[in-house]
Amino acid sequence: MQIPWMRRIFEALLLLCLPLLVSACGGGGGGRDGGGDTTVVSGVAVKGPISGALVQIFQLSPGGAPGTLFGSGSTGAAGNFAVAIPNSAAAAPLLITVTGGAGASYLSESSGSAVPFGSGESFSAMVPAGSVLQGITVSPSTEAAYRKLQQVLTADPALATAGDQARVVAAANSRIGSLTGSANILADPAGDIRYRAYLLIVDQMIVDAKVANSAANSTTVMNIINNAFVNADLNAPAYQIYLQALNAAADRVKAANAGNNALLTAIDQVKALAANPPAEPDFTDVTAPSAPANLSATASALSTTSASVLLAWNASSDNDQVAGYDIFRDGSKIATSLSTNYTDSSVSFGVTYSYFVVAFDGAGNRSAASNLASVTPVRPNLDVVIGGQVGTDVLGLPLTDNVPPAAPVLLSATPSALTATISSVLLSWSAPSDNVAVTGYDVFRNGSKIATVTTPGYNDPSLLSGVAYSYSVIAFDAAGNRSPLSNLISVTPPQPPLDVVIGGQVQP
Repeated sequence: MQIPWMRRIFEALLLLCLPLLVSACGGGGGGRDGGGDTTVVSGVAVKGPISGALVQIFQLSPGGAPGTLFGSGSTGAAGNFAVAIPNSAAAAPLLITVTGGAGASYLSESSGSAVPFGSGESFSAMVPAGSVLQGITVSPSTEAAYRKLQQVLTADPALATAGDQARVVAAANSRIGSLTGSANILADPAGDIRYRAYLLIVDQMIVDAKVANSAANSTTVMNIINNAFVNADLNAPAYQIYLQALNAAADRVKAANAGNNALLTAIDQVKALAANPPAEPDFTDVTAPSAPANLSATASALSTTSASVLLAWNASSDNDQVAGYDIFRDGSKIATSLSTNYTDSSVSFGVTYSYFVVAFDGAGNRSAASNLASVTPVRPNLDVVIGGQVGTDVLGLPLTDNVPPAAPVLLSATPSALTATISSVLLSWSAPSDNVAVTGYDVFRNGSKIATVTTPGYNDPSLLSGVAYSYSVIAFDAAGNRSPLSNLISVTPPQPPLDVVIGGQVQP
């Protein structure tokens, strides 16, 4: 059945007016909106915080250029942004650009003052398809990663395909992280002190550049950084210019923060990394690392009310070099580690957590998941002395259900073409057992939770055909106990052949 022409016009007008509607409503929060037609992309633009700048969200084309504009908005006083895009766009690779203009400025931590962020200044961030779309950082590091992508695709145009895109985007982001010491350049710098240290150094580099040339701005320094990162060759003149500017700025930042030992250590780590940059990866490499082995999870009580879980695993091997590890808890990515251990301090007593780890290399290849490791942090025994006090908060507690459900089994995925480029995937699984009753399921796509349902089964709509997706499911009960992860399943919705009739129309 054909879509009436008036409906097509209405949908087009709705997409054009969407940014105005979002702006009028104050931007909204994270996740899907109440109407279910849009998804909100949120995050922060920093160098210091960039306020009053234009935020635009595009589809990232396989060749690295901005594609379809999905939505736009502006940054708030703290650099925060929230822009609604159509749900169908949420499954696509995204390019987020933050562009200066009249009234836009950023807070310089070095000078303590607001600095104009002009129309010629901008930072971009690349978000791979299937990523979590809340809490995204746009910064000088993400801008350098976008420029690295352009360089890689220019050097090897054969990589400018939809099939290579996710890997090469991840590789570009990872490469800049490896050069600056940041575990994840898309994550909030507040959780990574070396990321914060690098941004402070870049800010001071801009201040220093303005002393030499009053017309200098963030673009001036980004050109120095981007030229240096073309190959990060310690003997190259462009890299030596960058290294000298970075070291001079780093020493000034250290002098201004003499009492902050943690920051001073992080600055020294950034300097040491710059003096010995890791080798350029082979971006044509398609060999994934081996799966991390022997993952273990050990819970510890920090007090009578807080706990932590220490994760440790054996290093993966790779034909080139392992760049890092992504840590997943209950199917959702919670962190990236550059070493073979991680401490999760955001856990609660009496709740069972399941973890797995995935290794990645400098070319963006990702390993299979490690073994699952489950652990339940246990509250200290009654009358145990912690910090010189008896843990009286554990006395007289009612009996609680601490038994998690079994893992969902027989997860399967069936794709269906909706148009020539958009598909849906129908998921089904068998209900697990529980000592009381299973009350619901969390559904994960590519490691990120996308839905919660009360019965076995979920239809994931509006996916890009020809793109691989992985799914898993976790069951939970009324007490909040969560099962181990189900089996992981991967599916690639096929593109229909030419001249297939879909919805009453022949797809060209």
